[in-house]
Amino acid sequence: MCNVIFSAGNYPAFRANDGLYDGNALYVDDVELIYSSRIDKMLINGKEWKEFNPDTEKEQTYKLVAGEGVKIEGLRGIGTLTNIKGEKARFNGRKLDAQEMSIVPGEIGGKPWVITVKAEDGSSTHVYKIKVVKG
Repeated sequence: MCNVIFSAGNYPAFRANDGLYDGNALYVDDVELIYSSRIDKMLINGKEWKEFNPDTEKEQTYKLVAGEGVKIEGLRGIGTLTNIKGEKARFNGRKLDAQEMSIVPGEIGGKPWVITVKAEDGSSTHVYKIKVVKG
């Protein structure tokens, strides 16, 4: 991950901490956004799965609570940003839709659920395999 500063034309010699001064300019050229095909948080039956590892494509195991079904949702865009004044903005993320995340159902105690997540621009995919077992 990399932080990039898009700044007014007189940065850093003459910082404007509380707004821009007359004559400031902002020029941005040749910026490429890189989109993620990962899930930040996985929900199973509406609850966060705390043990979920978003960085692996190895099979993971979820222990099902008795009487529970299997409804899988993925969230992306979770995080916090802090501005120069130290003010924080929290982003809770958004649920991925069917065009970004496809799910091939598995069997409880058998073959895993296969979740394929696409980057927003379609440039990459990430596959998660979730084996669901009775808890």
